[in-house]
Amino acid sequence: KTSNPCRLVPRSKQMTLQFNPAYLDTRVLAQLRETFTEKKHLLLNQFAKLPTPTKWKHAYIPDAHSYDSAAFTPPDALTQFIETIVQQKLQLLDSTFLRFGSSDYTILRDGPAKDVIEVILCLSEWNTEWGGNIIYKTDSEATVIRPQLNALSIVQTGKKKCFVQYVNHHAGKNKLVLAVLTFHKNKR
Repeated sequence: KTSNPCRLVPRSKQMTLQFNPAYLDTRVLAQLRETFTEKKHLLLNQFAKLPTPTKWKHAYIPDAHSYDSAAFTPPDALTQFIETIVQQKLQLLDSTFLRFGSSDYTILRDGPAKDVIEVILCLSEWNTEWGGNIIYKTDSEATVIRPQLNALSIVQTGKKKCFVQYVNHHAGKNKLVLAVLTFHKNKR
């Protein structure tokens, strides 16, 4: 944990995002850009803290998904940080909070028609033995994101399909809370 996180206050609802200042160091940013360019995905542990919503709406379509969702307006500082990593201007396509509990899931879905950047910030303690892994898959490989508190994942989807693994009964009353953002790359 950091003793002096940077506090950035966006204009929307005065949501405070506390960045781990280690990720704002120019040498670290250069390494992150290089890693993302090479691997097309990145995991940043102990990245930031973000408040979670109190009002949720259950979304259930049996052959597609089961989860709770809530509105999310991402802080400008988060978008700027992601643009710094991917080295490109981005257009926000979608942003939402998702909450998964016992028996929740998403089904493997086709990737978007265009290449996008998906960003996921895990906002809850989670045991991966309960399920809830986020899996991006092609015919030949899979990228598995194991939820960790305050960890940020950045994935360039390409032609990857995605799903959230079924959350089993061992989760009990625990909930996996994710802030999910989808960006399209603007052409320069």
